Amino acid sequence: MADKDTESKPAATPKKSRKGLFMLLALLLILGGGGAAAYKFLILDKQAEQGDGETSADVAPTKATPHYIELRPAFVSNLSDSDVLRFVQAEVDLMTRDPDVPMKVEEHMPAIRHALLLTLTSRRFADLLTQQGKDQTLQQMRQDINTLLLDRTGIEEPVEEVYFTSLVVQ
Repeated sequence: MADKDTESKPAATPKKSRKGLFMLLALLLILGGGGAAAYKFLILDKQAEQGDGETSADVAPTKATPHYIELRPAFVSNLSDSDVLRFVQAEVDLMTRDPDVPMKVEEHMPAIRHALLLTLTSRRFADLLTQQGKDQTLQQMRQDINTLLLDRTGIEEPVEEVYFTSLVVQ
């Protein structure tokens, strides 16, 4: 009988540990992440640097950092109206992308201020009341400055923009 009891009971199977399976999954995740990172940094970034077949002539050059030059003190001048005495007070700033231009502007400041005063005194009150008149005045100022600096320094189109930072007409 003792033999029957031992034969009828199934043998106890040891529990399998899932620790090995989790370690295998973790190892696969780590290797997969490392492979993806290596692909991105080694393959995709090199393609981006090379421009994916574009030549450097196809890519537009980036513009240099703008440099702003304040022309202070403010310009105060009479206007060319003949029927009544009118005045303008204007603070003017220049914008250039050439880092050498601020030094050249400072060097030729008396001539630049003279040219801008002549431009302002040639304007009428009505010219400076409209946006179009202000834009034309700024355009003329930029042209005057660029012509003057071209003659004295040889730099072509050194000033990209001229701005009124304050404008009072009365």
